[in-house]
Amino acid sequence: MKDEKKIEHHQGYRGTEIRGRDGVEAIAAVDPSGNERVFTVAGVFIYLHGTSPITDFLAGSLELTPQGCLKVNHEEMSTSVEGVYAAGDVTCKRIRQAVIAVAEGCVASISAGRFVSKKARKAK
Repeated sequence: MKDEKKIEHHQGYRGTEIRGRDGVEAIAAVDPSGNERVFTVAGVFIYLHGTSPITDFLAGSLELTPQGCLKVNHEEMSTSVEGVYAAGDVTCKRIRQAVIAVAEGCVASISAGRFVSKKARKAK
């Protein structure tokens, strides 16, 4: 993407506001020195870089990868504990985007629903 002439890269900036009336028109960002700049844009793509998942609250109850991410079966987003599902950044995908987390959340919720339905049928 760095070779793409229509894409500007501004590393080290921290987005502070997305502006627009009926859609995205601009983004305000602060540079590493704390100076604010406003960029006129037609769209925004937010990439989270260098974040680590927070899993310490689980106290070892779910299996983690060597990177500290929740280990999941990506087909159904199940974890090492039956009936527990995970989605989003905590599963440490290579690309961390809200749309991917939403899709994983959808898969996890469908899987959880199937799990609960199966348990209910067995209980009858």
